Amino acid sequence: MARDLKLGYVGVGLMGGPMVQRLCGLGWRVRAYDIVAARCDAARAAGAVIARSAADAARGADVVLLNLTLPDMSGLTALRRMKLLPHPPLVIMMTFDCSRAARAAICELGADDCIVKSELAQAIWPTVVRLLRERRVAGSMI
Repeated sequence: MARDLKLGYVGVGLMGGPMVQRLCGLGWRVRAYDIVAARCDAARAAGAVIARSAADAARGADVVLLNLTLPDMSGLTALRRMKLLPHPPLVIMMTFDCSRAARAAICELGADDCIVKSELAQAIWPTVVRLLRERRVAGSMI
């Protein structure tokens, strides 16, 4: 099931670049965005499809991994734009602090959850499964 999901990744710099390489290496279908062309080239070489913008990376994605700050826009602005899409994806913020207080603040801003950057490979699949189940249950209650 993981390999069937479409994954958007926004911010493929110093930390995000190796994460995208790892995800592509594990067989995830990744659509990546960064404003720095060389970073996009490296993500493309790793197997990612390159998006034209953060919103474009989110379009059609099941899940988007979002680093909090981009040079051209704040992570919050990107998050808000993604949530305005006709079929908004699950958005998981990549962060260094995913304590209970940090997670509450991130979710209050509109993200669905957060993952500590250093734990991405181990945490992504359980987090995605849990969020998709919660979305399915919430949708059936409407």
